[in-house]
Amino acid sequence: MFAILFAFSNCFAPNARDNSAFIPTAVPPQTAIISCCKGNASETALSAFSLNWATNILSTILYIDNIVIASSTGKSALKLYDAIDGDAEIINVTHHSGFKEENTLDISEEMLDELGEKGIVTFVGCHAFSGANRGVTNKYGGYAPLDIVSDTLRMFSHGVKVACEISIMAADAGLIPVGEEIIAIGGRGSGVDTAVILTPVNAKDLFNLKIHEIIAMPRD
Repeated sequence: MFAILFAFSNCFAPNARDNSAFIPTAVPPQTAIISCCKGNASETALSAFSLNWATNILSTILYIDNIVIASSTGKSALKLYDAIDGDAEIINVTHHSGFKEENTLDISEEMLDELGEKGIVTFVGCHAFSGANRGVTNKYGGYAPLDIVSDTLRMFSHGVKVACEISIMAADAGLIPVGEEIIAIGGRGSGVDTAVILTPVNAKDLFNLKIHEIIAMPRD
């Protein structure tokens, strides 16, 4: 189980993870920190965790059992594993087969084996916000309803769109429970830059998905 601390002070103290117990402290009206990070570095979303751990005034502790991360090659999933030290289940979501080349995965068999040895399940399958819709628009042009959903979420950041999408994919595969808060981590292109706490749903219940907190996202 992964404990996420939300801080409401700009005063920083020694790493809170060194404490054996975390006790919430009552504070005045709360404004959660949103970490806005410039650029698209692969460590952006992961480093936001240490920022939240390091604050000395705590008001909320959330216990998260599942983290879903979009990592087409698996490298970011390995970094996440090292960062949380086994405190939560990690589900890695890679691209579907044929994303770049027919009958080919973007993730190697060696990486799949390495992730599996660490208990990280990798999901390979249809993308929730494109899938067969993309085949229709590629042939006939125009837009599908899910394109509007995707572009709306991209108004926050591309990583927010990805975080929502992979959480639905993992839920539909039975890899995470619906109705329980998780952390979803995504990005754009290479690496990850966005981390979100949300309650996932199955695809059929798309508009019941709830975003609770943005831990980190790029400013650009």
